[in-house]
Amino acid sequence: MTQPQKGMTALEIMTSVALVLIVGALFFFVFWKVSAKSRDIQREQDIKQMQNALNLYIINAGRFPICDNEIIVNGVDDCLSVELKRMGALVGVPTDPLSKKGGQCGDLNSHIYCYESLDGLNYVLKYNVETG
Repeated sequence: MTQPQKGMTALEIMTSVALVLIVGALFFFVFWKVSAKSRDIQREQDIKQMQNALNLYIINAGRFPICDNEIIVNGVDDCLSVELKRMGALVGVPTDPLSKKGGQCGDLNSHIYCYESLDGLNYVLKYNVETG
């Protein structure tokens, strides 16, 4: 009498691995979408916070912060951050959730905040979203 073999066949192992990979891929896709949407919501809140700070700034200074060129807002030593902190409009200037990756103003693949005001009468705040 022969002993029944214990273990899994190659087909069973391949099927199990395929199922694990499919479930993992679905989980990763859903997690990525939720994370991207969450970062986009944070971007919207950050921009509104900066707009409110710029409204306070113009009330006190009579103009918006003037920067020589379009600048990347790094929250520390850029033209906008320095001026908003100096006037007490913001204690901490927000940066894009993915700003550590760097980038350039105007680049659609960059996740940074950019500011420009050449005359102090108007300003432009730019940012990119991930989810369209």
